[in-house]
Amino acid sequence: MADQDLEFEELEDGEHSGLVLDTHKKINDRFSGYVHSVEEGYAEIYLDIIDEMVADELGLVHGGFLFSSASFAAVAAINKPNAIVIGAQVHFFTPVRVDETVIFEAHSRHKIGKKRIVEVVGRVGDIKVFSGNFSIAVMDQHILSIRLEEVKVQKKRDDDKTKDKSE
Repeated sequence: MADQDLEFEELEDGEHSGLVLDTHKKINDRFSGYVHSVEEGYAEIYLDIIDEMVADELGLVHGGFLFSSASFAAVAAINKPNAIVIGAQVHFFTPVRVDETVIFEAHSRHKIGKKRIVEVVGRVGDIKVFSGNFSIAVMDQHILSIRLEEVKVQKKRDDDKTKDKSE
């Protein structure tokens, strides 16, 4: 693996049971998928479609599960502790069914300061079922640890700097 921050959990027979990421460590892999592989700027997430994802009597799987797995793939491709999705443009091409596995491949395409653009494609076999571009912010600290007062103070400082330059 290219990313030194990844660790493997060893099983008794020497096989690896999975990866421990630097981001989204508590995500429920049953509903958001599990990491199959990860490298710098790349992740592959497998989502096994289960009965609990069905939305109606004909077996339609709710697209929110696909979105969740795709957004997980996007942040896994970045693999930073404070990476969060701040935007997305997505397309659902065809429905998926119970007992199928959707494979999401995420590739980091652009870096603009602390923002990353990650392209994600989901497939069942050779059929593309999902595509999207996710905007990921890599924060200096966890988003929930930032107080609103700090954001207001920083915005005022930025506004004052802009005002000073225009005078």
